[in-house]
Amino acid sequence: MIILRPLNEQNRDLSEAVKSLAHEVHVNREHEDWEHRAIDGKLHEHEVTLARHDEELKTLFKGEEE
Repeated sequence: MIILRPLNEQNRDLSEAVKSLAHEVHVNREHEDWEHRAIDGKLHEHEVTLARHDEELKTLFKGEEE
């Protein structure tokens, strides 16, 4: 009893700490996923803008050649 009770308490405390850590990891992962989706959206917007600018430049230079 003298040995088992402290071990059980420590085991319970360790189990709670692991659960808490697992929850924090899950929350962090969700936040990172949200940030990655936001960055991907911005990157896509920039790619579209660059493609539009490329086409505008081609159109401008075509006009100069004629």
